[in-house]
Amino acid sequence: MFRYPDLIVNLHNWSSYDEHRWRFQQQYSLEQKASTEKEFLLHMNVWTLLLTLAFTLYMTGVIWSMQVLEYPLFARVGRDEFLAYHAFHNRTLPFLVILPSLLALVSAVLLLWIRPASVPLWSAVLVVVLDLAVLISTAAWQAPLHEKLDRKGFSTEVIDTLVKSNWIRTALWTINALLLLGMTATALLAAR
Repeated sequence: MFRYPDLIVNLHNWSSYDEHRWRFQQQYSLEQKASTEKEFLLHMNVWTLLLTLAFTLYMTGVIWSMQVLEYPLFARVGRDEFLAYHAFHNRTLPFLVILPSLLALVSAVLLLWIRPASVPLWSAVLVVVLDLAVLISTAAWQAPLHEKLDRKGFSTEVIDTLVKSNWIRTALWTINALLLLGMTATALLAAR
């Protein structure tokens, strides 16, 4: 038989059930959001490190290619063809060298704030310092030598100085690549 008080109790139970379900969903949603944000930050830390490593490895390969192949070839180009050859070399620099170098620096600066917890701050600072040293070397030595070659044309003396002074950048990029490989290994081992 149907009784009115039973209906009220049942409605109250449904109301209570909905309230508990809502509270559970809210709590689960907040926990899930916190977990998702934590995973996102963890992935951002790793991706920032991997991007810095990728740009640095790319630039290390480029600088070694310049050091042992491209710059020594400057001396083998004839005097008459040198200005056209050097102009072509300079046209390729913005996309192939300058942009990746700047992206390596920007990603390295991001590592100061966004890096895996296992990677110490001092190593991120050292990566930035090495990137800045590359820029200083370029501005102080290699860029002026390229300008001389643009103005005066072929010069064995300037080309020899360029090859010798470029060892600075070659060493800096190589040290930076090795440091970042070590940082990446540390982060991967800590994540296991």
